[in-house]
Amino acid sequence: MEVNEVKTPVTSGECAILLDAIHSTQSNLNTLIHDNMTSIRAEIKASSDLTNLRIDELSRRVATQNGNVARLQIESEARQKAVDDFRTLEENCKYRREWPKKNWILLAVGGFVLVLAVMVLYDLVGLRGIIELAKGIR
Repeated sequence: MEVNEVKTPVTSGECAILLDAIHSTQSNLNTLIHDNMTSIRAEIKASSDLTNLRIDELSRRVATQNGNVARLQIESEARQKAVDDFRTLEENCKYRREWPKKNWILLAVGGFVLVLAVMVLYDLVGLRGIIELAKGIR
């Protein structure tokens, strides 16, 4: 950058004007920076207030959801216990349904013996005797 030589000297009045111009520019610049900083601070504060509000809202929501999740977990465990009991009962019923199929011969022999016993009693004692025996058992 080239510096031009000044051939005429600068007077003190011109220096004063130049200094005033520099000071006024500097004060205008300081005012502008101060105004911009104030607006930037206000914008940052508003943004942080909004962020804090949103964080508080989300914290309340998470707390509510955690409460709901805990309540649902307790209900789920109770229902799981009921389901386990049902599965145990279902296994027992399955065994009860399979037992007669596996032991049908035993059931047939037992039924035959029962019918035979009733016939022998009927022949020996008669119908009135069987009724009297049944009344005596009670």
